[in-house]
Amino acid sequence: MNDVVSSSSAGQLEMMTTVDVYVPINEDLHALKGILEKIALESPYLNKERHPTIVVKEVLGMGGVISAVMTAKCILKDARKEKIFQTDFLIDVNREFKNQNIQRKFM
Repeated sequence: MNDVVSSSSAGQLEMMTTVDVYVPINEDLHALKGILEKIALESPYLNKERHPTIVVKEVLGMGGVISAVMTAKCILKDARKEKIFQTDFLIDVNREFKNQNIQRKFM
């Protein structure tokens, strides 16, 4: 117990969290990216000074079906709210997809 311990957060409550959202590759990915950004920015848990980043990646699924996963990378004001943010974010994304008739089919 003689080593120095350091914290990358330096005691700050702010932290980055990620949320994955699987989307059909045949949808307008640019529009879907905009939906995710808008929903993230509406969250009371997000640090609004640090704009969320949405990363898109293609995924090869069973039977050769290609889909996409969009990862929302967001900086939260308080690390203790991470699970609440992730839950609310996914609920809001699913609601908006239904409102805009965006179909997500999985095999």
